[in-house]
Amino acid sequence: MHEKWEREVKYLSLMSKEKPDLVPKILDIDHDNKKIYLEVDGLDFWNRANCTTENYDTVLPDWQEQMIGIINAHKELGLHKYSIHPSSYFVVDGKLKSINYFFTYRYTEPNISIKDVESHIYSTRQNEMRKHLDSLGIKWEETQPWTTFDMLCWNSFRTNYPEDFIAKVLNVYC
Repeated sequence: MHEKWEREVKYLSLMSKEKPDLVPKILDIDHDNKKIYLEVDGLDFWNRANCTTENYDTVLPDWQEQMIGIINAHKELGLHKYSIHPSSYFVVDGKLKSINYFFTYRYTEPNISIKDVESHIYSTRQNEMRKHLDSLGIKWEETQPWTTFDMLCWNSFRTNYPEDFIAKVLNVYC
């Protein structure tokens, strides 16, 4: 848990410094209690959409373009963020804001295997990931390049995002 906390503070702070328009404003970081206080408007993106992909456009008509902008910013900064569920985003004043940087790596870090971090991944997400291992040539126990994990991650979220959006995201990494 300590490593996850350190990653959250490090990469959310980096985003706040480099791309402040893409993350909620940090109001306070309480290191003693491991809490970060953010300026957000109500529920996260997923809950605002009543937990269904069909409502994303109702919540934020240009959400796809905004999320692609966030993904491109991560790529520009050399970040590989794997907490990409729609609940990892808030809408603040009509702008999509990214949170949950606890599962983020920089391209300069040593590569890892899925096995190394499987305790961080819900069993249902692991099941979704396993569906794509063979097609991407991934072995659970072997280290992989970060871009391979990007592809696996987005493929495993096909039930949470429309197919046309997944295709756009995968083009960012190709």
